[in-house]
Amino acid sequence: MCPGLCPGQRLIVYPSTGALPAGVDLSVRARVAGGSWRDVPVYGVSVADGTDPAYVPRQSSMAYFDFTGRVEVEVRSRHEIGVARVRPLSYGIRPEVSGNVLRFFLDRPRNISVEVDGNVFDNLQLFAGAPPAAEPDRADSNTIYYGPGVHKVGTVRLTSGKQVYLAGGAVVEGQFLIDHQENVHIGGRGILFQPRSDSGLFRGRHDALKIDYSSNVSIDDIIVIPNTYTVLMGCSRGVQVRDIKSFSAGGNNDGIDVFCCEDVLIDGVFMRNSDDCIAIYGHRWGYYGNTRNIRVVNSTLWADIAHPVLVGTHGDPAHPDTLEDLRFFNIDVLDHHENQVDYQGCISIDAGDSNLVRRVRCEDIRVEDFRKGQLVNLRVMYNKKYNTAPGRGIEDVLFKDVSYNGTHAGLSIITGYDEGRGIRNVVFENLRINGVLVWDRMPGKPAWYKTSDLAGFYVGEHVDGLRFVVTGMGDRGGAGVGDGGGPEAGGRGGPSPGVGGSADWGEKRAFVHPGILLSAADLDHIRAVAGDHRMPEYGSFELLRDNPLASAGYKMKGPFGVISRDGDYSYTKPSFEADFSAAWLNTLMWVATGDSAHARRSLGILEAYADSLRTIPSTNDAPLLAGLEGMKIVNVMEILRYTYKNIPAATTGKINRMIVSVFMPVCKKFYDTPAYTNGNWGPIVTKAWMSAAIYFDDRAMYKKAVDFYCNADDNGTIRNYISGATGQIQESGRDQGHPQLGLGAMATVCQIAWNQGDDLYSALDNRLLRGFEYVAKYNLGFDDVPFATWKDVTGKYCDWTVISTKSRGHFIPVYEMVYNHYVRMEGLEMPYTARVLEKLRPEGYDRDQPGFGTLLYYGTGGTGKMR
Repeated sequence: MCPGLCPGQRLIVYPSTGALPAGVDLSVRARVAGGSWRDVPVYGVSVADGTDPAYVPRQSSMAYFDFTGRVEVEVRSRHEIGVARVRPLSYGIRPEVSGNVLRFFLDRPRNISVEVDGNVFDNLQLFAGAPPAAEPDRADSNTIYYGPGVHKVGTVRLTSGKQVYLAGGAVVEGQFLIDHQENVHIGGRGILFQPRSDSGLFRGRHDALKIDYSSNVSIDDIIVIPNTYTVLMGCSRGVQVRDIKSFSAGGNNDGIDVFCCEDVLIDGVFMRNSDDCIAIYGHRWGYYGNTRNIRVVNSTLWADIAHPVLVGTHGDPAHPDTLEDLRFFNIDVLDHHENQVDYQGCISIDAGDSNLVRRVRCEDIRVEDFRKGQLVNLRVMYNKKYNTAPGRGIEDVLFKDVSYNGTHAGLSIITGYDEGRGIRNVVFENLRINGVLVWDRMPGKPAWYKTSDLAGFYVGEHVDGLRFVVTGMGDRGGAGVGDGGGPEAGGRGGPSPGVGGSADWGEKRAFVHPGILLSAADLDHIRAVAGDHRMPEYGSFELLRDNPLASAGYKMKGPFGVISRDGDYSYTKPSFEADFSAAWLNTLMWVATGDSAHARRSLGILEAYADSLRTIPSTNDAPLLAGLEGMKIVNVMEILRYTYKNIPAATTGKINRMIVSVFMPVCKKFYDTPAYTNGNWGPIVTKAWMSAAIYFDDRAMYKKAVDFYCNADDNGTIRNYISGATGQIQESGRDQGHPQLGLGAMATVCQIAWNQGDDLYSALDNRLLRGFEYVAKYNLGFDDVPFATWKDVTGKYCDWTVISTKSRGHFIPVYEMVYNHYVRMEGLEMPYTARVLEKLRPEGYDRDQPGFGTLLYYGTGGTGKMR
């Protein structure tokens, strides 16, 4: 490093070798603050041009370095630059261009594509990583170490307990085979390379990394340039592939293929392949058995030919396979180009060979303007080229927060095979096509149109339970979007009889700490559950533990200087929601496990935002953002302040300033503005405001929150949101997602107050209980719930005359908290809520609610004592 560097700044550039050609069109330099520019080696890599039917190799460029702190990157072209872009676009990196030079900054590890004048071949793939923690002990007999330079190793068969390390600057020509072994690790910063003409270098299949009948195998960080597949795994369990990067240019040059495996994690990969990037199958070749619990998260996929994601083609008709519990989360799809209609689809679930594919969740998927293909392809199929029988079916698939921005998507296809081999229960939640939210009651949709028509989907025969919904997104309405109400909704304010607890609402007593969402007793309960595996709470802990957002290795998508759910900065929404959720979930993991890495991850996320975030613009959804995310931030800090002793005062100060100067003003503006929203907004803002009041020991803020919940002239109060006569919700005529969103927020407000010794649960004769039972009963399928049209507080949401069926039966995890209070603690009855919990327990994650209610509240009692 050079003298004068800022503390914590570091740049590592690895030496080049002659094993790979040098890049031609683009050169790279980088520097950290206070440092000099350093040249970064650029390598030529082959990718595929599938414009013609044949594979045509084209040369692209690749470079890599590691850094800490903030780094400036300069890319220089041999030609004048007209326009430039850095992808994924979701990162929000906007380069400055001058002549033939472009520059931009990075403040965290990123895998990106730098493209000049729209050229996707003569582009630069740049991998800017975090420095490795430490190299392994080279003297260890179980370590195979490859230092900088070229190593022609051929086929290397690894045995149990072996560790392979490719140092930065190493190019290893060969392949690694792991067959009937366990506890094998491959990692480092080097390149695993397979020349196109191998001259007998390899034996058998030429896959760069092959894992057969093995367990507990991990592959981290390396760059792979294969001759066939990058990673092939079969009949293996406990495989983790993290942060690898791959390029391929020939036929059948897949990325990562999974056959008959269980418990596989693919995290943070960058795959640019000339065939399927990620393929998940049942039986093929010598592999037999089911495939389950496969997670692909935090990754970037680029299919020059074929699919970014393909599931289900191959199986075993003689002994049918089931592919289940598949999760795809936080993925950017940069390209998809496929001429054959049968092989199109950025996300393809094509059940063949008697496969049954079920319980698939695709969430936070951002698809950019690919060159040719389909957004999704869901088929129960019989392709005689690859199948000997049709598939059995596809069922229970959720596409949540999937977006496509572009003009090249062909007609997506969803179709079954016959009456017995169909597709059931596919839900698109918050699907956005070129910024337009596509759902079954979207404004302007003619009643005779299918929603799929507006999504650009062809829906064939034997498809049941296909829905397009919006849930958990806050108010997307406006003029002309009506809401139901309660018969007594004419009252606007005044005292609220029936509210229990002390009348002074904490004005004469100290606040209880920790005591916002979770009391000290609750924290002890979480630790006990994680330790003694008691059920059903431990099942909820397992859902927390396995959530990628709860990983101490979670990689931030932000931070940003401006965040917004809508408007010019709406592109930040999936990223900041994931980041703040990760801070919350890592805090819960810290409480449960005592692993300080989780506490550090939570603090690191919040501190990064505190250093960057300047404002939440005054868009329509600003109060929802401040309420939903502010709630998480404050509760993270409350728990860490009283359980984690290593927080620098400067860090706490920065985060506190962010809460006070960025989030709370938005909440205050909502309170100070006459009522204008549906009722879920009020308790969402109030749960954040009340949390901050306790965290900052501000009694006036706390009283304001309680007064709003009980008495405000707003749809979001206990009086105006729930009918005292029937339990009907103000938004019951709108859909079934928003009532649950609002009830969950109200329950959270009541639980926070309960932990401070104040009983809002009992307000208006336990009216919150009545609301939960109404929603539970209707969504369980009972059609005899009463419904009446009323005039809401604003007078805008009054035109729903029937209860809505939209998103009916889709439950979110908000029930355990209230059931624990009203039934277990108070001895009241909630029969319909109990039936919901039979379906829902153990409760898992929801980004707009605390989530994991079975872990947090099953059998707990908060403070359990009223003052």
